[in-house]
Amino acid sequence: MQRLKVRIIILQYNRVDLLRDHLPSVLQCAKASRHDCKVTVLDNCSQDGSAAFVRENFPEADVFEASANKVLCSYNEIAGQIDADIMILLNNDISPAADFVDPLVEPFLKDPDIFFTATHGDRAQIKMHWGILEPDLDYPDARRLFEEAGPALSAGIGAFDRKKFLELGGYDELYLPGRYEDVDLCYRGWKRGWKGYYQPASKKFHVGGASFNKRYSEGQIQAMVFRNGILFMAKNIDDAGLFWGFLIKMPLRLIFSLLKGRFYMLSGFIEALQRLPQALRGRQLTKAQWQMKDREIFKMMNGTKADARKTSWLRSGVDLLAKKSWLRRLFAWAGLYTIRPVFPLQYLLLRELSDCQSILDLGCGRHSFVPIVPSNIHTVGVELFKPHYEEALRKGRHDEYINEDITKVMFEDNRFDAVVMLDVIEHLDREAGEALIQKMERWARRKVVIFTPNGFLHQHEYDGNPLLEHRSGWTAEEFKQRGYRVYGVRGFKTLRGEDHHHDHDHEEEDHGPSLREQLADLTQIVSYHFPEKAFQIFCVKDLNKGGLASFPPLSGVKDGHAQCR
Repeated sequence: MQRLKVRIIILQYNRVDLLRDHLPSVLQCAKASRHDCKVTVLDNCSQDGSAAFVRENFPEADVFEASANKVLCSYNEIAGQIDADIMILLNNDISPAADFVDPLVEPFLKDPDIFFTATHGDRAQIKMHWGILEPDLDYPDARRLFEEAGPALSAGIGAFDRKKFLELGGYDELYLPGRYEDVDLCYRGWKRGWKGYYQPASKKFHVGGASFNKRYSEGQIQAMVFRNGILFMAKNIDDAGLFWGFLIKMPLRLIFSLLKGRFYMLSGFIEALQRLPQALRGRQLTKAQWQMKDREIFKMMNGTKADARKTSWLRSGVDLLAKKSWLRRLFAWAGLYTIRPVFPLQYLLLRELSDCQSILDLGCGRHSFVPIVPSNIHTVGVELFKPHYEEALRKGRHDEYINEDITKVMFEDNRFDAVVMLDVIEHLDREAGEALIQKMERWARRKVVIFTPNGFLHQHEYDGNPLLEHRSGWTAEEFKQRGYRVYGVRGFKTLRGEDHHHDHDHEEEDHGPSLREQLADLTQIVSYHFPEKAFQIFCVKDLNKGGLASFPPLSGVKDGHAQCR
């Protein structure tokens, strides 16, 4: 079989700690590849001795020192000086799986028109936001499509044909210091008639924004996104309908932003006008090479109306609540979102977990609702009961699964942003539950979420699963004393009784609520604010230990129990 020359290039700037954490796994995956694969650290004028650190501690990795810090554009300099067929471009906050390299490289051997390949989780669709093209990773059915190979819009992290990369001129300095340069490069490749391929078998853990977000404020980053979105449209879009939509909506967005006090958007707009001549020159230089129309690229990424991915009204409603802050505030004030038909648990999870990057779901069962959070969040499920574990694996709602007893599984402190346990703690005896809560608060960096009946409810084992018997009861008052925020769910407890039947909220089939349950649902608007009276309680403890949790993928760590999905 043909072996290609592959060079993994890690962009490094002033974060020796990230190299210490992530470079070993990069070297490991390079060694595991069947190709001629080497690793180079591209030092972007670091001032903390990064280059010397690599030479001293990781002699098997090469070091290339950029002549100037041009952020991603520094890749252009090294691309012209190395001997490689394929370049895999990584940030310094990425831990790839051991088999990361070969799935990214194989498509180049099968199709000479492949320009780039994207890694697991980077299968974006296209959305137009106020007339500006944006990659969208949180679209309906994203989790299923993340497990299927197909076309890729762009690859911020991925593999590139080095010759095609140089032929396109690499990353455009128009977008410095950052945002949209990766989308611009890959989109130019598509318009040139080349292809991008999404390879879900190539997996990694990415902290995200570890260097960039420390240098710039949120307002500065949003101004860059707005500025570079304008420049991207001016440089690359030739479809008349899309371009006129951009010209009409862009000033309206600016006015709307100013009315909301987002004055940094005006700064982004002014900077876009200053750089516009450069964008138009880039358009003129590349227009003669365009072979694919914008609408064809859109169709390739999003599909036709006939094969468009459909979503349930629940997913649509949750997406709407997630995107509209004013609607969330209205529903929160009224308590309406907690009426059963709108699925209180799902909304509360979305509200509490959407700002996390990694979540541990203890006792995930077959039908966990934790993956209702945005699809870019890395989730790990732990389940002991073998039939439920195997069914969960087939469904693939979580990124990884562990077949283990939740009272015995162990993780490092601060390993996850959030640790979640839904309808589980009541199945443990009191002593085991107390010990597990303490572990959860150590494993989580930002928050712990527990969902359980309010007080003890009788439930025997069923479905052949002895673990489902209730062994303890936990009240709203005691969670408040532990420092948790507590919310009532599913109405008044007195209307539902003391026996806890199988909770259909965790099933996909619609069994239909009884009249008594419907009456209880009507009291949800009140019980949400008075959890002591509620049937179930949703408890959240804010830890705020700082930053985002950083952990490598779990594959292979738990004696074969952990499995990437």
